[in-house]
Amino acid sequence: MKNPLLLLLHFLAASLLFWICSSSVVAAPLVSIGDNTDIFFNGSSSLRWSSNLFRNENNEESDSSWIVSPGFEINVGRGISNADLTVVTRYDVVSYQDNDHLDTELFHIEALGSYETSRLNLNGSASFDEMKMNDGQNNVQNDLVELNTIAGDLGAEYRVSPKFSFSAGVRYNETEYQTYKDRLADRETTSFPLNVYYELTPKLDLILGYTYSTTDIEGT
Repeated sequence: MKNPLLLLLHFLAASLLFWICSSSVVAAPLVSIGDNTDIFFNGSSSLRWSSNLFRNENNEESDSSWIVSPGFEINVGRGISNADLTVVTRYDVVSYQDNDHLDTELFHIEALGSYETSRLNLNGSASFDEMKMNDGQNNVQNDLVELNTIAGDLGAEYRVSPKFSFSAGVRYNETEYQTYKDRLADRETTSFPLNVYYELTPKLDLILGYTYSTTDIEGT
């Protein structure tokens, strides 16, 4: 078992360090490349306590975890009126007080982009996340499940007139389990939303929408 006092001291020190770093990048980026690209350092730390770590109704177990999350943010688009791109990445280092075997390191990255004109608005995103969790529905006890998720979203809205517009897009989500593959099934979901908007009054819109989706399940 880890020393609670030592854990608390580490947490306070990391919190102070990341608070100083985060405060320093609010006014200016860490690095600027050319006239349109800025790179920021994003750091955070947190201390969490869970009353039922494994989401088990019959055998609840509490524990605390310390999470240190250094990361970076890249912004492309400063000085460009119509386009904007942001890439955010972080690396979570998770340390548990009692359950040392659950200690892990998780990588996250997300890209967000947009392009706007007087009539057309394009938005897109893509992300990859490593996770270690248990939602209570998985047939796993006294352990956490490791999984990776990939998500993507691309949408466009076109304004035909001041009161009439429509949007269309595609959404993708994939879940791939890294542990307990014999019990859990990977899945891919793809959706195609279509919406029509009509402005009845300045405060009231009429929306008609339709979404087609398909899900592919692999494994058990």
